[in-house]
Amino acid sequence: MISVSLVNNTQFFIIAGVLGVGGYLLYKKGLDVLPETVSQVSNAVNPLNDQNVFAEAVNDAGSILTQDENFSLGGWFYDVVHGDESGI
Repeated sequence: MISVSLVNNTQFFIIAGVLGVGGYLLYKKGLDVLPETVSQVSNAVNPLNDQNVFAEAVNDAGSILTQDENFSLGGWFYDVVHGDESGI
Protein backbone atom coordinates (compact mmCIF):
# COMPACT_ATOMS: atom_id res chain seq x y z
CA MET A 1 0.00 0.00 0.00
CA ILE A 2 1.29 3.47 -0.92
CA SER A 3 1.07 6.09 1.77
CA VAL A 4 0.90 9.72 0.67
CA SER A 5 1.56 12.40 3.24
CA LEU A 6 0.14 15.90 2.85
CA VAL A 7 3.26 17.48 4.33
CA ASN A 8 6.70 16.18 5.12
CA ASN A 9 8.38 16.66 8.51
CA THR A 10 10.16 19.89 7.54
CA GLN A 11 6.97 21.46 6.22
CA PHE A 12 5.10 20.40 9.34
CA PHE A 13 7.63 22.09 11.62
CA ILE A 14 7.62 25.26 9.52
CA ILE A 15 3.81 25.44 9.65
CA ALA A 16 3.80 24.69 13.38
CA GLY A 17 6.41 27.40 13.96
CA VAL A 18 4.49 30.03 11.99
CA LEU A 19 1.26 29.14 13.81
CA GLY A 20 3.08 29.18 17.15
CA VAL A 21 4.64 32.59 16.57
CA GLY A 22 1.33 33.96 15.26
CA GLY A 23 -0.50 32.61 18.31
CA TYR A 24 2.10 34.05 20.66
CA LEU A 25 1.88 37.48 19.01
CA LEU A 26 -1.91 37.43 19.26
CA TYR A 27 -1.60 36.50 22.92
CA LYS A 28 0.91 39.28 23.65
CA LYS A 29 -0.77 42.02 21.60
CA GLY A 30 -4.27 40.93 22.49
CA LEU A 31 -7.20 40.29 20.23
CA ASP A 32 -8.14 43.99 20.16
CA VAL A 33 -5.74 44.64 17.25
CA LEU A 34 -7.26 41.85 15.15
CA PRO A 35 -10.35 43.74 13.84
CA GLU A 36 -8.23 46.73 12.76
CA THR A 37 -5.75 44.48 10.98
CA VAL A 38 -8.52 42.54 9.21
CA SER A 39 -10.08 45.84 8.14
CA GLN A 40 -6.79 47.11 6.71
CA VAL A 41 -6.15 43.87 4.83
CA SER A 42 -9.68 43.73 3.44
CA ASN A 43 -9.43 47.33 2.20
CA ALA A 44 -6.09 46.57 0.57
CA VAL A 45 -7.62 43.83 -1.61
CA ASN A 46 -11.16 45.26 -2.01
CA PRO A 47 -11.83 45.48 -5.77
CA LEU A 48 -14.13 48.48 -5.26
CA ASN A 49 -11.39 50.46 -3.51
CA ASP A 50 -9.40 52.48 -6.06
CA GLN A 51 -6.49 52.51 -3.61
CA ASN A 52 -6.15 48.72 -3.37
CA VAL A 53 -2.76 47.13 -3.90
CA PHE A 54 -3.60 45.79 -7.35
CA ALA A 55 -4.91 49.10 -8.71
CA GLU A 56 -1.92 50.95 -7.30
CA ALA A 57 0.50 48.43 -8.83
CA VAL A 58 -1.13 48.65 -12.27
CA ASN A 59 -1.31 52.43 -12.15
CA ASP A 60 2.32 52.70 -11.03
CA ALA A 61 3.44 50.44 -13.86
CA GLY A 62 1.32 52.43 -16.33
CA SER A 63 2.85 55.67 -15.08
CA ILE A 64 6.31 54.32 -15.71
CA LEU A 65 5.48 52.96 -19.17
CA THR A 66 3.57 56.02 -20.41
CA GLN A 67 5.60 58.68 -18.56
CA ASP A 68 2.23 60.06 -17.33
CA GLU A 69 2.28 60.54 -13.57
CA ASN A 70 -1.55 60.70 -13.48
CA PHE A 71 -2.05 57.41 -15.36
CA SER A 72 -4.95 55.19 -14.34
CA LEU A 73 -6.01 51.99 -16.04
CA GLY A 74 -9.66 53.04 -15.97
CA GLY A 75 -8.91 56.37 -17.61
CA TRP A 76 -6.70 54.74 -20.22
CA PHE A 77 -9.38 52.15 -21.04
CA TYR A 78 -12.03 54.87 -21.36
CA ASP A 79 -9.80 56.79 -23.78
CA VAL A 80 -9.18 53.67 -25.87
CA VAL A 81 -12.87 52.74 -26.07
CA HIS A 82 -14.28 56.24 -26.60
CA GLY A 83 -11.47 57.89 -28.52
CA ASP A 84 -11.46 61.65 -28.99
CA GLU A 85 -14.88 63.00 -28.02
CA SER A 86 -13.95 66.66 -28.14
CA GLY A 87 -15.99 67.14 -31.33
CA ILE A 88 -13.30 69.33 -32.87
